[in-house]
Amino acid sequence: SPDGAIVDRLPDERPGTLLVDVPIPFEVPPVRWAVRVLVVDGGGRTLLAQFGDDHSAASWWVPPGGGIEGGEDDEATARRELREELGRDDLLLGEPLGGRGGTFRPGGRWFTQHERWYLCRCDAFEVAPEVVEAVRAEGIRELRWWSIDELRAHDAVTAPRGLADLLERIVAGELPDPDGDLGR
Repeated sequence: SPDGAIVDRLPDERPGTLLVDVPIPFEVPPVRWAVRVLVVDGGGRTLLAQFGDDHSAASWWVPPGGGIEGGEDDEATARRELREELGRDDLLLGEPLGGRGGTFRPGGRWFTQHERWYLCRCDAFEVAPEVVEAVRAEGIRELRWWSIDELRAHDAVTAPRGLADLLERIVAGELPDPDGDLGR
């Protein structure tokens, strides 16, 4: 927890990974506003970026996106992030999907991030190798298309945790409340 208390443990002494969400009821500076774009192809797959925390050896998968810069609205931020992270400036931003956020501690420092999410439907594409190499400097380890079944079979850590269920609902035509919370 933020005060250093142990909130959970693995059941025994064997090596393993324990993923624990500790809800923190307050914001921790710096507070960052961000936009994420759930890119979905015609086969119902989504393109996700893998980030990692070398401090804890944890990694997680999220849709492309990032922080809102001065003077930008959500659409401008989404377009810039899609260009930077995917090398694409021709993708159309679709419906708002809701938001999520919380207080996180990657790399050993706390911060708060609030995200607004949008849908982008498109044909599948490969991210150019030079773009993949460039985003490594931003902490992105890998970019990859995931199906709903692959997300579940690999037990991939995603943000939000229920991303496979969210994707399944979207593919079925059930868009979430644009003002709703997508979860941790």
